[in-house]
Amino acid sequence: SLHDALPICAGFNDMTIDEQLSEIVNLIENYLKKNDKFINVDYSLIALDFISDDIVRKYKGSLQCFRHASEKALKERKNFSEDQKLFMREFGILIIEIIHKLLK
Repeated sequence: SLHDALPICAGFNDMTIDEQLSEIVNLIENYLKKNDKFINVDYSLIALDFISDDIVRKYKGSLQCFRHASEKALKERKNFSEDQKLFMREFGILIIEIIHKLLK
């Protein structure tokens, strides 16, 4: 399973949903950022046309507010419903799993 295969920090399931989203965005960035540049990944090899660089960029941009503790970021977080956060978590885990397989 994904949780066995990936270096998501210990205690991921014990984190709040906001912490999980922050962790997911950080992990995506760690996978994709090489020498201060973002690498392109051919998501279509696994995800067909459902996930692309543009979609991953948009996903990361939407969740930047979970990486920061500024007042503005905390307000932005409130724009997400609990169901949207759950969707974003599951979608992020799927993205990570695909990147992990493609970079192996």
